[in-house]
Amino acid sequence: MAVPQGERIGLGRGLSTGFWLRAVALAGIVTGMGVLAGIGIAYGFIVPLILLFVALIVFLIVLMGWPVLTVVLLAAAALLTRYKLEFGEFSMRAEHVAAVGVAFLGTWQLVRWRRRLVITTPGVFALGWLATNLAATMLNAPDPGDSQRHTFRLFLVVLNFFLAVNLLQKPRQWRQAYRWFLFLGVAEAAFGLFALAMFPLGLNLGVQTAINLPYPVPYGTFEEGNLFGSHSAAWLLALLFLYLGGEPPSERALLRRIVLSIGIGILGLAVLLSLSRGAWLGLLAGLLLVYIFHGHSRVGQMRRLTFVLIAGPVVISLLILALLFLPDSVPLIGRVRSFAALGRDATFQGRLDDLPRALNDWSQHPIIGWGPGTYLQLHGRLRGSPAWLPNIILRTIQETGAVGLVLFAGYVLALLVSTIGASRLVRGPDDRAMLLGLAVGYCALLVSYQATDGTWLAAPWLHTGLLMAGTRALSVRSTGSAEGAESGPPRTPSVET
Repeated sequence: MAVPQGERIGLGRGLSTGFWLRAVALAGIVTGMGVLAGIGIAYGFIVPLILLFVALIVFLIVLMGWPVLTVVLLAAAALLTRYKLEFGEFSMRAEHVAAVGVAFLGTWQLVRWRRRLVITTPGVFALGWLATNLAATMLNAPDPGDSQRHTFRLFLVVLNFFLAVNLLQKPRQWRQAYRWFLFLGVAEAAFGLFALAMFPLGLNLGVQTAINLPYPVPYGTFEEGNLFGSHSAAWLLALLFLYLGGEPPSERALLRRIVLSIGIGILGLAVLLSLSRGAWLGLLAGLLLVYIFHGHSRVGQMRRLTFVLIAGPVVISLLILALLFLPDSVPLIGRVRSFAALGRDATFQGRLDDLPRALNDWSQHPIIGWGPGTYLQLHGRLRGSPAWLPNIILRTIQETGAVGLVLFAGYVLALLVSTIGASRLVRGPDDRAMLLGLAVGYCALLVSYQATDGTWLAAPWLHTGLLMAGTRALSVRSTGSAEGAESGPPRTPSVET
């Protein structure tokens, strides 16, 4: 909410809240940089010091665009998962630093201006899920210290959900942050494709190679190729929904459609070259949802749903026949054909081997599980790598038991139900397409996360935070109470939360 024009901080008449917020932040940054510079010179921490200086400068610039650019900072940091600093047994990523910094400034505003902290129903489920992680850590973890570090990192990434919901409370702010979010997604995919193009020249900017992969796989600045492909698919579906379900075609919309087409092409190529079968399945499921729900007529949606149910088995049968008879010279056909030979696929078999171990762990603590990170503590190294559960359902029940699974499912259902309800109330087709595009993208992520779980990173939590923020902002607008907030005479600069 915007600070009323007449509200000022007591010190210094005529100076707005925004001025004092930036002044306090600048003073703190300058002081912190001085202290850290002394420490860095004394102990030789030159590289971490330079990185921290850059982060502080970026943070100061973003502060000038509060709150929209603040969410953009969170989104950009969530993409840099490949880069981290190690401090003993603790690793720190950009997404952790960004969440702490934004939370500090947001808390300062809440306290100073007595704002109301927004939790939402999905937020209650998310907090319950975090509490279950902590309880399982304290009661059952073989190495409580390690699991406490995992729990703290989970708290920092889930914090992105609450920050997005509390920062973006106006439709205009949400739309701006939404466009930035998709722009960063396209930029991430483009960087991954650029890294793949540079790889034959001996320059690895973000390419993964493995024995079980027929070609090098781009992952850009993400942790690995599966996550790169999964999130590229989610962004692609959001753009596609906006392309099909947004404003009707017109001369003015031609440029926008061209831009959307370019973004869809870049993201589609990124998903294809990621070689992630989970991402491909997630994209396929999302495309079906886009096809069914992109229209505004419920009768048309039911017709398309009926067509999918009838024609789906026929299409799948034709695809299987094509896989059997297409020659290996067709690009990527070997990877696609691996769906028909999963019994001989080492990766798939290895993940099947995880199933009985995870279920056995769960049977020992079925209520709240063992705690985060405990699969590695219990089983050490498997197949030459640290033990890890890539499946989101198996990981949830192993770490948080039945309680955690119910709470996480409640989080997902509450989020999607509220989004569907809001989409029926919004007035503009663009707003509806933006909401449902994010929702369909998240559904695709959930499908992809059956093969590579990404809930321990900030990207999916920020995705759902944007979805919930849009649901709230557009629902308020649909009642007419927010219309006045977006019109009227210009105001002096103020801080919005």
